[in-house]
Amino acid sequence: MKQYIIDPELEKCLPPLDGERLQDLRVSLAKGYDKDYAMIIWKGHDIIVDGHHRYAICKELEIEPVISEREFDSIEDAILYAIDHQKSRRNLDAGQLAIVGITRFEAEERIKARKRQLESGNQYAPGLTSSVKEGKGESAAIIAEKAGVKKSNIYQVRAVREKGIPELETMIMKEGLSPNFANIIVQNDSREEQKELVKSGIAAVNARAREIKAQRISQITEEREAAERAKEKAEINEYKEVLKEQFGDSRYSCGLSSVFEMWCNSCKCAFDIFKPMIAKCCPACASDDIEKRDESWYPGKKVD
Repeated sequence: MKQYIIDPELEKCLPPLDGERLQDLRVSLAKGYDKDYAMIIWKGHDIIVDGHHRYAICKELEIEPVISEREFDSIEDAILYAIDHQKSRRNLDAGQLAIVGITRFEAEERIKARKRQLESGNQYAPGLTSSVKEGKGESAAIIAEKAGVKKSNIYQVRAVREKGIPELETMIMKEGLSPNFANIIVQNDSREEQKELVKSGIAAVNARAREIKAQRISQITEEREAAERAKEKAEINEYKEVLKEQFGDSRYSCGLSSVFEMWCNSCKCAFDIFKPMIAKCCPACASDDIEKRDESWYPGKKVD
């Protein structure tokens, strides 16, 4: 059986077949079926462009694969062909679509960069993303639209590539790890911590991401509650200042943060009493329509 070359970039540009589909292909090839789909070989290079699974099975079964040779101008052109030829045959999730979309976009940009260099005659002409005004920001929207995923998925995969170890991207591509979970890991754990984590498998990675997410939700809740308490306290203090302006006399201004602050429903006056005194009427209007107020009740809302 003739030996062909496996290029890492071409081999990893699409996720592997799942176990069931791989077994179906093995059975089909063993019985001599499935000959309409040939392995695509880069003519003159003997590099497999499409058919890596087919090649592995044929080697295992010691049968000669059906091949079709095609010419490509570059490895990037071969990548575009492999993705476009196989993508519709795969049931890809959001993370896999994001990775494939980024791979395809970068291949296209390298082709455009070489074309610009040739046209200008300058080998130092603008490079990879020069045709995209905002670099990563604008390109993320372009990739997301073409790949059929959310822009956040593109940002997440890029963050994993920049801050994470390669095994995390492999988990997205081969094991269905959520790009959101992978991003949570790389934003919170060092590369050394990531290495130890992935050794335990995808279940451990998912559990760690959920733990971090739960901690963050708890932190956000605490911060929100603290902000609400601070706002409530500020409103109380603001009303006390209003009372000072209205009544002048500090006795009626709720200046004391005491549990004995009172409110008169008749004249809308706030006043304080001290142990062991017990208020029987309002000191301002002598009305007995008075009640105790606590810090969570704002008499200011009753002021005309």
